[in-house]
Amino acid sequence: MNQLNDGYLDTPIDFVPGFKNMRLKDFPSFLRITDPNDIMFKYVLHVMNRAPSASAIAINTFTELEQPVLDQIATILPSIHEIGPVAMLSHQIKESSLKSLGSNLWKLQPGCLDWLEGKKAGSIVYVNYGSVTVMTNQTIGGICVGVGE
Repeated sequence: MNQLNDGYLDTPIDFVPGFKNMRLKDFPSFLRITDPNDIMFKYVLHVMNRAPSASAIAINTFTELEQPVLDQIATILPSIHEIGPVAMLSHQIKESSLKSLGSNLWKLQPGCLDWLEGKKAGSIVYVNYGSVTVMTNQTIGGICVGVGE
């Protein structure tokens, strides 16, 4: 676990076309593994190996956010479609079994909404780093510096 604090995860990644100013810690943890038999790594590899045979690929992002990366992906997989952010589309789904699936990998914490309801309008900045992001308390503290009511 020393890598969380020893600076190793700040290692620049300069060998992935389209990715500028990326560091090792900017990639999901299941892509930073050293075990080729890791179940998540094997799954991602399996899906990526099948991608060239797909008639289309939907990606949960949007052009304005990741244009250089999407341009690089399009050179390998020309039929990609940005459909994100998917969470913003969820209100368009009528009540069905699909809506009950949701897009959250973690158990929802309704207490957060109660806390938010008690705050003055416009006093909170919400940032979503995704459900696979892992941060230390030190990192979260650095992000929150200067943010207040």
